[in-house]
Amino acid sequence: MITTVAPGRVQASPPLHARELEAVGPEVTSVQFHEALGPDDHAVLSAWATGRPQLGLRVFGNYRRDIQHLEFLRQYPALTGFGIDTMQGREPVDLSGLRFLPADLHTLRLGVRAPVGADLDLLARLSALRSLAVSGQRRLPSFLSGYRDLQELSVEGPVANLDSVATLPDLRRLTLRSVNAKALEPLTALDRLDTLVVNLGSADDLRALPSVGRLRHLALWQVRGLTDLSAIGELDELETLRLESLRQVTALPDLSRLTRLHTIHLETMRGLSDLGPLRTAPALRVLRLVGAGHLEPADLRPLVDHPTLQRAGLGLGSIRRNRAAHELVGLPDA
Repeated sequence: MITTVAPGRVQASPPLHARELEAVGPEVTSVQFHEALGPDDHAVLSAWATGRPQLGLRVFGNYRRDIQHLEFLRQYPALTGFGIDTMQGREPVDLSGLRFLPADLHTLRLGVRAPVGADLDLLARLSALRSLAVSGQRRLPSFLSGYRDLQELSVEGPVANLDSVATLPDLRRLTLRSVNAKALEPLTALDRLDTLVVNLGSADDLRALPSVGRLRHLALWQVRGLTDLSAIGELDELETLRLESLRQVTALPDLSRLTRLHTIHLETMRGLSDLGPLRTAPALRVLRLVGAGHLEPADLRPLVDHPTLQRAGLGLGSIRRNRAAHELVGLPDA
């Protein structure tokens, strides 16, 4: 059975029939499944996949714990992307079937912890990877330095050492989730990095940020230990800034050097009461305040007659206060 779950993505469930797949449009580039497909199902799916040179395959959930290995990958020699995100029970999934992934794979998501004794070095041959996501690993794989074309990397903890990230010369986008890296110095070797997202985890020192690539987009969410954002004021190529749930942050930096910064999103930043630094942003066009119930409409006076601000989404926790804030600022909602 084939079910559409999102634009460009379908879900496969046994039994599969060729006539169902024949009806799938050319816009579909990803097939996912969360329960084991039988040999006949894989035969039908792989035959259909032969005519889809840009197809990606995703295994997720494994709620019935009936997906025990990845040997079926031998039937998909032309995949461009593969991902596995399973809820492991007592018996982890055998990952040795990853050896069948094509050497020219472009995208890989490894969202499971490798079983004890698993040899992930078999992934070293995937030197054409452009996008990689790994989670549940205590350390980044040693062969990461061989991914010279990698442009996007997502790392979910408990990784703490980021030194091997410094060996990726073409990396453009980096997402760190639940990574306990106290400082970000290894990232200064990433000359082309333009997007950095740090979610959860800890990082109490941002002083290396101005030396990291040419950052255009920065997002920091619920990062433990973070108190000082002054380094952000030196990111003179920054275009968008998102700050969310940074409990210990009580002040925004001076933004006067950020002549390209056009969008700021502040969400649940309850330690901020002075919005004056927003006035210093010389090119700010869009501001979103979400979960700002600790502020009163009067706290938004620094936004009044901002010379470049065009739209403002103001969420102060009630219809009355939101209305008063919009009347004060006098700008369309963002």
